[in-house]
Amino acid sequence: MSETTEAVYLMNPAEDEIRYGHELADGMLVLAEDPGLRQSHGKDEEGKLRRQRFRKVTRLDRTFSANYVRFIGEWIDGYQEVHTASRLSSWLVKKDAEATP
Repeated sequence: MSETTEAVYLMNPAEDEIRYGHELADGMLVLAEDPGLRQSHGKDEEGKLRRQRFRKVTRLDRTFSANYVRFIGEWIDGYQEVHTASRLSSWLVKKDAEATP
């Protein structure tokens, strides 16, 4: 049997920084910091690749829970998905794509 390994995005300190869920803002490009927490998007090749791609935070909602944030993540190809995460979860954020608070 052959074993296939998935490419995993690792932080690039020149381009990324770590932020917590309560620090996210609309317009930021984010990726879950912990590779184990990156949500699966299917078993096909595109789904596996999508797990390792940054998505733009849209429609950020901090009001639905005291302990969680929710947002719609939008990838460059227009694919969207709702993300719910702890306010203390860590995210990789692209420095040059941050929204201005």
